[in-house]
Amino acid sequence: MKKTLFTVLAASVLALALTGCSSATGGSGSSFTPKYVVGDIVLNDGTKVAYSVAKDYADDSQELTDLQAKAIAVIFRAATESKPALGVGIKHNRSGLAWCKDSNVNGYNVNFTDTVVTPEGEAGSLTFTGKTDGSDNFMIMARTLDNQDKNDTGLKSSNNYALPAKDESTSSDYSTLKTNYPAFEFAYYYGKNEGHNITSGSDFENGWYLPSESELNDIYQANKTDNVIENALGLTGGNKFEGSKYWSSSQYDFLVDYAYFLNFSNGDWYYHYKYNDDYVCAVRAFN
Repeated sequence: MKKTLFTVLAASVLALALTGCSSATGGSGSSFTPKYVVGDIVLNDGTKVAYSVAKDYADDSQELTDLQAKAIAVIFRAATESKPALGVGIKHNRSGLAWCKDSNVNGYNVNFTDTVVTPEGEAGSLTFTGKTDGSDNFMIMARTLDNQDKNDTGLKSSNNYALPAKDESTSSDYSTLKTNYPAFEFAYYYGKNEGHNITSGSDFENGWYLPSESELNDIYQANKTDNVIENALGLTGGNKFEGSKYWSSSQYDFLVDYAYFLNFSNGDWYYHYKYNDDYVCAVRAFN
């Protein structure tokens, strides 16, 4: 007998509770067990539906409707003892957005490895983590620009680099951010924006970001096993990558007015001017 969505959710809650009793350091004598694995569909209450289970929902319209009403992300990287699981949001921008709007925007020609002042007020070199972890990339951009008196990102100045509240008025910090760095705006405000606001008010409203080069590659590599990411996204009613070009948050190493994008048709990396429009997805850590 096929399990219903609600049966699966109840089982997921129990499984999560049992997982929480395990410890990588031997708190209960158990080895590390990730809460989420590749292909899991995360729901807006933190529970999950395994891809193997969700595939059965294609034959039951009610189950599929229930799943799509709650799904917010598909896991593409399982957690390790040192890193959280990562999931990609089910809705993408597939009309095309610029990394940086045009060459007149200050962040277009800046080397984001400059010495800057950290949020703690200590001088030091902040590496633009373009190739590994995208979660801090935009904040490093903001700190660099602020240190050079060129903070046109729409982020608050000095040591307060919090994202501005969403405010569509023309003169708002948010409007400046959205105008100058639309790909980053889409990703960081993913949980609040129209079309994917099923996360609004949940524990997953915040924390989204534009993935780095390495993280986009993780999505591509995970999908090479039975098209698990594409198929899971399809089950959620979300957007598939479909061999398209997606921006990373990674600036090109040698030409600062270029940034990397991944071609999902072949897994190859390319770079072009930041003002070009490419597709955009948002990712988030899930613990």
